[in-house]
Order: sequence, then C-alpha cells, then structure tokens
Amino acid sequence: MSYKVIIIGNIDEQEKTWDLVHFLCQQHGLTEKEADVFAVAVGEAYGNGLLYSPGHYSELLLDFQMDQISAEITNKGEEIKFHEIDEFSKDQDFQKYKDGSLGIPMIKTLVDEVTYTREKGKNRLILKKFINSDKNAIRRK
Repeated sequence: MSYKVIIIGNIDEQEKTWDLVHFLCQQHGLTEKEADVFAVAVGEAYGNGLLYSPGHYSELLLDFQMDQISAEITNKGEEIKFHEIDEFSKDQDFQKYKDGSLGIPMIKTLVDEVTYTREKGKNRLILKKFINSDKNAIRRK
C-alpha cells in the first residue's frame, strides 16, 4: 500500500505547504527531527521553484511508500547545473555562499538520496528519505 499527495504551487502558501509536509512525514513514521529536516529540504527545492520559475510554477508530489518518502518537485525554471554542485560541508568556506546558492548543497546533504533530470523545459528533483521505523502509518493495521 502507498499513497500520493500532489500540491500545485502557490507562492503565498509556502509555509502551509511545509507544515503539511512535516505533518505527513511524522504520520508516516519519521521522528519530529527527521520530519523537520526533510521538510526543510523539500521546502527549499519547492520554494525555489516558486520563486524563480516563470509564473511561479512549482509542483510537489509526495509519495509515501512502506520504506521511504519521496518528494518530486517539478518547475519550469532555468536548467540547474545539479551534477556540478557538491554537497554542503562544514569545512567549506561559508563566504562562498554569502550571496546565496546554498540550496542544492544543503538539499544534497539533508536527504538520503536526490536525483535531478530536465525534460521538455522542466526541472525535476526527486528527494528521498528512507524509513527505518515500525511507526510507519502504512505498516500499522
């Protein structure tokens, strides 16, 4: 069994979207801290799509499976040089990010797996969090 939630972007409702992601992740077995971390990563990707895409278009598909939660973010923004960007490291010089550009390194650091593709003028990021908990809502009977 699995379930999916689709959220079509609204730049004025970002905080409500993050709250919903956080709530659903906790219901699916993540601890509050794990849900916070995943919601921050999803919020960063989704929010940037809203901010920088033409027409503020961003779509979020949450996919809850038995052993993982996936967040697929699709937007019409500029192509991301995703594979050229390293994960964030505390050893890096923070001055490197003083004018922004911390989003992708942070996302790569906070989630268990992230992939990027670009098709037909759309960016697609898929963020995954693997679940090791018996508190998973799908496992409960």
